[in-house]
Amino acid sequence: MAMLPERFGRYEVIDELGDGAMGRVYRAWDPAVNRVVAVKTIKSEYLTRDTADEYLKRFRREAQSAGGLNHPAIVRVFDLGEDFLVMELVEGRTLHRLIREEGRLAPEKALLLLAPVADAVDHAHRAGIVHRDIKPANVMVDPAGQPKLMDFGVAKIEASVMTTAGQILGSPSYMSPEQIAGENVTSRSDLYSLAVVAYEMLTGQTPFQGKTITQVIYKVMHEAPAPPRQWNAALPARYDDVFARALAKSPAARFGTAGEFVTALDLRELEHAFSEPAAPAFPWPGDETPTILAAAPPPAAPATGPRAPRRLAIAAAGLLVLATASSLALRRAPAEPRGAVTSPAPVVEGDLVELGPDVTRPVQVGGESASYPERARRMNLRGTVLLDMIVDENGQPTDLQVTESAGPVLDGIVLEAVRTWRFEPARKDGVRVKVRWQVRQTYETAP
Repeated sequence: MAMLPERFGRYEVIDELGDGAMGRVYRAWDPAVNRVVAVKTIKSEYLTRDTADEYLKRFRREAQSAGGLNHPAIVRVFDLGEDFLVMELVEGRTLHRLIREEGRLAPEKALLLLAPVADAVDHAHRAGIVHRDIKPANVMVDPAGQPKLMDFGVAKIEASVMTTAGQILGSPSYMSPEQIAGENVTSRSDLYSLAVVAYEMLTGQTPFQGKTITQVIYKVMHEAPAPPRQWNAALPARYDDVFARALAKSPAARFGTAGEFVTALDLRELEHAFSEPAAPAFPWPGDETPTILAAAPPPAAPATGPRAPRRLAIAAAGLLVLATASSLALRRAPAEPRGAVTSPAPVVEGDLVELGPDVTRPVQVGGESASYPERARRMNLRGTVLLDMIVDENGQPTDLQVTESAGPVLDGIVLEAVRTWRFEPARKDGVRVKVRWQVRQTYETAP
C-alpha cells in the first residue's frame, strides 16, 4: 500500500477517501479555518513532460470557473493549488452506492433526489459550464438526504488528460452519443447523462446493457433505449415517452433543461388528463345543436406551454365556444320540435357541475398540510404553487394540474400533501357531484 502524502500546501492529509481511474481524493485538515476538506489530485502517472504544462493551465482555468458556482446541490470548490483542488467534504454515500444497497427507488424518492441535482445542472449551464461526467458515482447523498453533485469543471480537465493517455473517461453507459463520437459536447449532453441516472434510479438498470464496453457503446450509438416500464411495470405509462425523448440520439430532440425533464416526470397527475375521448366534431348527424350539460369555471390564468390543456371549438347557432376538454361534459340530444319546452336534465351522481349558489361547496375533512421541509430551507426556495384539480363525488382530489409553478421541489411538496386530502364532496340538489377546485400555496420566506 502506497504511503499517504503528508500535506498538499497547507492542507494536512488525514486519510484517503477514494481512488478512481484518473485521480485520488484525500480527507485533509485546513488549519487556517479549522475544518475538514476534500483534496483531489490527478494521478501523476498520466502527466508526461509534454502534457504537464498544458494540463496545469487547463486545471487552473477550469477549476476557477467551477469555483464560481454557488448552489446548495453543488459541492463547493474552496481553493486551488498548483496540482490539487480543495473542495467541500460531504459525508454520506454516493448515489451509486445507494442504488446498489437499496435497489430501484420509488418515483417519489427518486424525484426528491433528482430535483435539486437538476436545478444544480441548470445553474451550471447558465454559467456556461458543462459537467461532462454526470453519473451516480458523482452524486453524494448526505445523511439528511440532500444530494450534491461533484466535480463540476473537473471532468473537462480529466478528458484532455485521458485523451492523451489513450483511455476513455468515465463509463460509456452514462455518456451521450455525441460525447462517445468525440463531437462537440453541449449542455444537452449533460441532460442525456442525467436521464440515464434517473432511468437507473427508477429501474435499477441502465438503459443500454452489454457484456463489453464495445457492446454498450454500439447500443448507445445505434439502438433505442429499452422503455423503463420493461424493467419496472409499476411506473406511470407516460414515463416511456418521457425517457424516449430524454435519451434521444439527437441533442436537439431532448428536453431543453434539466428542470423541464424533472417536471415531465413529476407531473404524474397528468397521466390520465387527456385519456378522455374527444368530443365529436360539430355538426353531429341528425342533431341541430349540442347540449352542454355542465361547464366548470376556467382557471384563473390560461395555461401555456406543454401543460396547456386541449381545446375544443364547438360551433352552435353561429357562436364559437372555447372550453378545456376536461371542464365540459357534452351529451348529444335529439333535436326538439320547434316550440317544445324542455326540462333541465336531472343531476346524476358524479356529474361535473359549475360552482354556483345552488351547489354546496366541498369542505376539507382530512389530509396533511403542505410543509416547508429542511431541504427547501437549505435551498432557500420561494414562490407560489397553484393547483387546479377536480374534487370528485367521493371527496377525493383528482386530475391535479400545476398551473403556476414554484419549481419541482416546492411543486412536489404541495402535490404530495394535496393528494392526502379528503373532502366532504360538493352537492347539487342533494346529489354528490364533481367540481373544479383550486389550491394556492405561497412560500414567501423560509419559516
